[in-house]
Amino acid sequence: MGELYVSFTYDTDYRGPVIALSRSGGTGVSQAGVFPIDLVYGLREFYLRDILLQTGLKPTSQLMKVIFSLWEMFQKERMILAEINPLFELADRSFVAGDAKVILDDNILNADSRPYLDLDGDIAV
Repeated sequence: MGELYVSFTYDTDYRGPVIALSRSGGTGVSQAGVFPIDLVYGLREFYLRDILLQTGLKPTSQLMKVIFSLWEMFQKERMILAEINPLFELADRSFVAGDAKVILDDNILNADSRPYLDLDGDIAV
């Protein structure tokens, strides 16, 4: 049993999404490993297994299911941040989120509601 940290966000150095993982949830997130995610292929099962092993975590099906669910939500809702901290591992090896934080991209949320004006005339450069 223990506490973990997992998040998805965008990183300007990698110019794309990253996953951050730590075996220490709560205040231990400063030691989180950060791994880029390929924009074309996304988060693949073999890559997540490798990341978990590099972080010192056992890639159980329950843990991978939680992380993939968070990744799907991050992508589908076009989030800037999706974070679970802490993610508790229970005695039966299942997981439950102790707290979560999401940041939505306001530009994406309002993209469909912006009015477009049809102006008469020509535009010259």
